[in-house]
Amino acid sequence: MQPARRSKPASHWTEPDVRGALRAMQGWVCAYCLKDLADGDEVEHFRPKAQSLYWWLAYEFTNYFLACHGCNSPTNKGTRFPIEEGSARVVYETRDTLDAEGRLFADPSLDPVDEWFHVDLFRLDGLIKLEVRPQVVRGTVDRTRAQRTIDDLRLNLDPDVTQPRHRAFVDASKLHERNDILELRRRASRFQPQGLTYLAYLKDFLPEVSLPTSDEELSWFLAEVNRKVTEYDRLCRDGQADRQSDRRFEEILWMLAAFWVDPPALDVSRIEAWMDGHGFIALVGPLRDRLLPSAMLPRDTRRP
Repeated sequence: MQPARRSKPASHWTEPDVRGALRAMQGWVCAYCLKDLADGDEVEHFRPKAQSLYWWLAYEFTNYFLACHGCNSPTNKGTRFPIEEGSARVVYETRDTLDAEGRLFADPSLDPVDEWFHVDLFRLDGLIKLEVRPQVVRGTVDRTRAQRTIDDLRLNLDPDVTQPRHRAFVDASKLHERNDILELRRRASRFQPQGLTYLAYLKDFLPEVSLPTSDEELSWFLAEVNRKVTEYDRLCRDGQADRQSDRRFEEILWMLAAFWVDPPALDVSRIEAWMDGHGFIALVGPLRDRLLPSAMLPRDTRRP
């Protein structure tokens, strides 16, 4: 029996538990263009939930990413989801074959995006240009997916995307000049805005410097999370906390619960020790217990 379709699904994907689990995957970084999401984001359906497309995936957690408004807009990704020419689009009746669908977009959680994409520096008419380019063997499906993602999401054309990338490169250069290599490595993390640009800088200009490890990335991110919690505590003490800040704090708790259940790095015992050391056990423990029997866990992923 086929379930009844809704004309407009209720947006349960915006709830703090879902958004918190996505934070555990991405931090506050757009899954596609890597912009900073500190000022706002949207839960984006990788395969569009439109009735003419993948409506039955509207509530599937593995179909969600956090994205900026620009990437989620009709002018960029929107409801686009191209598939290979001659390939059959998966429908509800054939949903068991979804993993084999001939998609032409890179999936930030399944595909090795650090290997597929590179930020290249070059000069054009005397100006420094930075472009995301595929670094996959030509003639392969992976190459096609990487290039189609770059083109359809306008990653090298939209000024709202290219300008932050350029600022990140300038910042990386200044950190290099100051010999602040530790901070440069920290900003090359998957959890940091424009992390791919900082990573490319390290690879191209400081090849002797070790790239950040997964354990380092998560440790740095948890330190950032602790600072956000400290700021929320200050707002509460000053009577300045509002509904928005309360929701953001709730998202953080769910994110920590997701880390505790299924950490992308370190291990459960070290995550638990960190929780205990920062006084989160009592707050996060009940949320972790609710996640344990659930399939809605963040998938291991590097930077989108």
